[in-house]
This record gives sequence, structure tokens and C-alpha cells, in this order.
Amino acid sequence: MKKSILTIIAAVMCCFTVFATDSNESGKTSIYIKELIGSNVEVGRERDLFISVSAVLDHTDNIIEIELNDVGSGDVYIVDSNNGVVDSVPVISGTTDVIMPAPTVDGYYILVISCSHYYGEGVFSIR
Repeated sequence: MKKSILTIIAAVMCCFTVFATDSNESGKTSIYIKELIGSNVEVGRERDLFISVSAVLDHTDNIIEIELNDVGSGDVYIVDSNNGVVDSVPVISGTTDVIMPAPTVDGYYILVISCSHYYGEGVFSIR
């Protein structure tokens, strides 16, 4: 009797696990970007600029979508755990969207946004 109850509980938990992993039908994961004060940020930048940055890792298409607003010009790049730059894209002032290929090797990576009005980093992993 106890074995059958445990079997039923295990089966129900497996179903919940499958539904939990499939609940993100879009296959996308947000990358939290933390703004840091970097040496490249212009001193005395206008604080009334509406600077916003968001990034999403799309597992289905194997890309990283980055939305930028008022960050100025600079670069967006991906750094691996050995501090090697995996990929980079230049950002021209006024650019609002950047799409980069996601790394193909499993591991932890840092997405760096280094622009004249903004410097931020976000950690993500590929599995």
C-alpha cells in the first residue's frame, strides 16, 4: 500500500515537473542587467534621460535580444568564464535593438553593455 502511494506521488510530481518546464512556451529567459558605474560613462551625464536596458535569451532561436534606450554609443559584448570575449556588437547612438547569437558552448557568461551613457552587466548560462 505504501509503495503504491509513493508511486502515485512520484508520478504526480513528474507531471508537475514536466508542466513547470513547459510553462515557458516561448523558450525565453530574461537576463537581469545591473547598472554599474564604469569608467566609460560620461561624467555629468544628463540624469533626465530615460535610460532603459533589457535583455532576453531566446533558447529556441539561440539568440540574445537586447533593447536599449538612450544608452549612447559603445559596445555590447559577451564574456565567457575565462574573460574571453565571445562576441561583440557596436552600438551607435540612437540604436534601440541589438540581436546577438547566443554562445553555443555550455557555461556561464556575462553580457556587458558598455556605452557612453550606460554601463551594465548581466550573468546568464547556457546548458
